[in-house]
Amino acid sequence: MSRSTDRQVHSWVGCHLPPLAGMSGTLRIDFLLYDAVGSGLWAGTYITCGFFFAGELDRVVRYISAFANVLILALGAPLLILFIWKLFQLVRMVKLLLPLQITPEDLKERLDSCKPIWIIDLLRFEDDPEGTSVIPGAVRLDPLLVRRKKHILMPKELELVLYCGSKNSFVSARAAVAMRKNGIQRIRVLAGGLAAWRALQFPLSIESRDPEAEMARLGIEMIPSWRSTKF
Repeated sequence: MSRSTDRQVHSWVGCHLPPLAGMSGTLRIDFLLYDAVGSGLWAGTYITCGFFFAGELDRVVRYISAFANVLILALGAPLLILFIWKLFQLVRMVKLLLPLQITPEDLKERLDSCKPIWIIDLLRFEDDPEGTSVIPGAVRLDPLLVRRKKHILMPKELELVLYCGSKNSFVSARAAVAMRKNGIQRIRVLAGGLAAWRALQFPLSIESRDPEAEMARLGIEMIPSWRSTKF
């Protein structure tokens, strides 16, 4: 290979790979010249394509924009409707909850007067409630189980009180609404939950009562049995 041919090959490589161009000793003027020509061809190709296919590109942009609008309507409208429906359910739940609340003082008075009352502790099982104190006389049941049990028969004079660990009593409210839909009317939610009871330094029990024994004592029947995993 002649010296001139070798220099041309190195110059071509230098246009695309500047580090190699520096290593091979390519002249700076050659590198800039070929680099300018290559850049011009590269940019010119895109400019030429844009000039000749501008109309087609505009149509593609319009189609994409229309498709995006349809996609937004198809996905956004159902999500908006779902959000409004959930918000409506939340407002409705709050309205139903207000007249169902019972204060810790009222609950303490009823327990002291030995009135028949069924107290359900709804602390979530995943929070490891073992060893957590409960209100005296309460039974501990899974919130999902309480909401899904559709047949709970209890004496008319018996009152049911639900409480959970959260101060806003959201878990208790959901369970209360579900149980009212299934026909249980004498149901209350402890305002402020277990935290409010503790804040007043009311008595607590280390162990909860056995659900089956307590329901038998109060004349409550749950179908299927509370131990059943089939809801």
